[in-house]
Amino acid sequence: MQETSKKAWNSLRKGYNFAVNTKSISINSLLLESCFAFMKKSRIKQIWRKRRTRIANGGSESSLFLQILEKRGKTDLTGRPITMEEARSYQFAHILPKGMFPEYRLNPENIILVDSIEQHERVDKTVSRNKDYFRSCVDKGTARKILAQIWNHPILYPLREKWCLPLS
Repeated sequence: MQETSKKAWNSLRKGYNFAVNTKSISINSLLLESCFAFMKKSRIKQIWRKRRTRIANGGSESSLFLQILEKRGKTDLTGRPITMEEARSYQFAHILPKGMFPEYRLNPENIILVDSIEQHERVDKTVSRNKDYFRSCVDKGTARKILAQIWNHPILYPLREKWCLPLS
């Protein structure tokens, strides 16, 4: 199968006729090369255009994450200190999903520091049920505090510590 596709590609590049599925195709190699070159250039331009607009609109997520880590220095749910060396990308959870709410993507109030992937998933599941409520909380600046209160609830906390409470 791969041998046939190599022969087909080589014959396309040379401008020869070849048969695929009993149909004969004749393609000019210069036309083919120029089409591929245009497609590659336009894709690169699209990526750079997105990157330039992102930088013009406030920078990247990684620079925001570093600012948040320097400012807070500890996780929002458990209060455990985090250093720059042990920080990982999964520890920065968007409260409102950045796909559904792109205007909140670079809002520091929309990002909560968590300890583990399980906590990240728990935050996502908690917010998924009440997006409108948490949107108003992010606007007020109280969403992180409310999620911490839910996490440290007096009834749920002992169950979670004994691993009697499922994460899902």
